[in-house]
Amino acid sequence: MLAANGATGVAVNGVYQNDDAARQFTQAIGKVIRKKLLERLRASPVLGICVDESTDVSVRSHLSIYISYIDKTYSVHCAYLCLKGIGRSSKAEVLHKLLMDALTVGPDVLS
Repeated sequence: MLAANGATGVAVNGVYQNDDAARQFTQAIGKVIRKKLLERLRASPVLGICVDESTDVSVRSHLSIYISYIDKTYSVHCAYLCLKGIGRSSKAEVLHKLLMDALTVGPDVLS
């Protein structure tokens, strides 16, 4: 991230000029976004799950997981939940475990 900013001419000044700090910031921001999404999902009377398998240019398979929900004004929203690496097996049991892991947030479960 730091190298990309430098390459575009963006000045990167201050104490946080290392990859570890950038990683920590990204993880902290991700936790806040996921927490807010979890609150919206729990407030929704219904949820929909969309799962799609794809293969990238390095021939690695991934499971993209999106979740749909309704807010208090009955507007429908679709949010990206995560991208999980499938590994060598795309058996139903493996995909089910990846999906259940994605729907589990620490001690919390979306169901």
